[in-house]
Amino acid sequence: MADAAISIQGVSKEFRSRGRTTTALDGVTLDLSQGEFAVLTGANGAGKTTLLKIAAGLVLPDRGDISVMGYPAGTAAARRLVGFAPSGERTLFWRLSVEHNLSFFAALRGLAPRAARAETERVLGLCGLAPHRARLVGECSAGIRQRASLARALLGEPAVLLADEPTQGLDGASAGAFWEVLRAAADRGAAVVVATHRIDEARPLADAVVALEGGRIADVERTGRRKEAATSAPPLARAAGTLFHRSLAVARKDARLQFGTRWAWGVKLARTALILTSFYFVSRLVGSSAALASYAGGYFPFVLVWISFQAVQTAALSVFVTEVRGGQLTGVLEALAVSPAPLLQTLSFSAAWRLLIATVEGAVCFGLGQLLFGASFSASLHSWGAVLTALFLMSLFLGGLGLASAGLVLVWGVGTPLVSAYGALSSLLGGALYPVAVLPEFLRGLSVFFPLTLFLRVARGALLGGNVEAADLA
Repeated sequence: MADAAISIQGVSKEFRSRGRTTTALDGVTLDLSQGEFAVLTGANGAGKTTLLKIAAGLVLPDRGDISVMGYPAGTAAARRLVGFAPSGERTLFWRLSVEHNLSFFAALRGLAPRAARAETERVLGLCGLAPHRARLVGECSAGIRQRASLARALLGEPAVLLADEPTQGLDGASAGAFWEVLRAAADRGAAVVVATHRIDEARPLADAVVALEGGRIADVERTGRRKEAATSAPPLARAAGTLFHRSLAVARKDARLQFGTRWAWGVKLARTALILTSFYFVSRLVGSSAALASYAGGYFPFVLVWISFQAVQTAALSVFVTEVRGGQLTGVLEALAVSPAPLLQTLSFSAAWRLLIATVEGAVCFGLGQLLFGASFSASLHSWGAVLTALFLMSLFLGGLGLASAGLVLVWGVGTPLVSAYGALSSLLGGALYPVAVLPEFLRGLSVFFPLTLFLRVARGALLGGNVEAADLA
């Protein structure tokens, strides 16, 4: 069908695991028009979820094609036209409020701040969420969380709305409200495709009932309910946001997640002060070691350089893996992946803001060390310029390594242990708590493979003075 909102042509998909092959879809062909409400039915394993995920661009078909309003599924143009509500409740950030979740995803759909606020208000009202807007998602009931997930999918009035088991676990009244919202979206001109086992509830509102069996279409029943007037896609014209607006939305999301409680900063400061106090007493025990002779100020200033900037190393190395792994466990990764904003772009914004926060925390730690324990350093602009340059280069390298590890997590489910092992080896061999010179010669040679070694050498040389390079290479 040339004017189909969704065109599915000969789509097949197989999954392989531990030598076994499972056929999820086998030559599925189906066309759905604008304004059509289609319900997918079938037993578990019939292929309903797989078909929706391929249409949303989350899964690639082995054979065949799916297009959305003429664009190949999964492309940036198609994602701008699709809203997808996966099954389950965990497709939102549980430590953000309902409203903050929706405003964040509205920004990812490319809306300018004022348009994003207006769109957030619209879907809050449409899904009956206005009374719950300020509640953290994790504190909401299952029904409210599922309504919020549907509201996220409705942001921007998508031309194609996909929903996987949206009423699972809901009572009759709550489920009825869901069906009415989905039917209203179709009446406005969107093509709506819903996978459900509750066919008795869906059939009275559906225009087409598609039965799947063993990955194939067993039957297509056209109910004749569809209103022929609903033939045009819903309007998508809204004030477009810039890349800067999108980065700010990510920054606000991360700030709320990290410092959402009133005492978050106080707890961090107290923890930093306790760590500094511990190392200060250790420095008094160490005294003037011969290995520290080339470092002005003794052990405490020496180790303070590492303590202050270890958060930057940790953030650069682990932020991508943490975001991907956490997103997989919570279901948020799917919601991020189907948004019009490229997933890598969103993760990169998050990494950049978290690195900035880690750098600020490092500066605070550095200041506390000087204020509370009298550590003294060189304060010249040249010294700090060298430190920040080395810090940037280290973050760039570790960020690339973290991104590669996140790719391993996505493809093979591994990567987190690699990041942990690299971080531990970096601290062991990079001169974090002691000069590299105290290591055995064969380990000293390995230290050059860790950017922390170079950063600490530059930072301590710039801030502490003395022949630091000679001390590390001795």
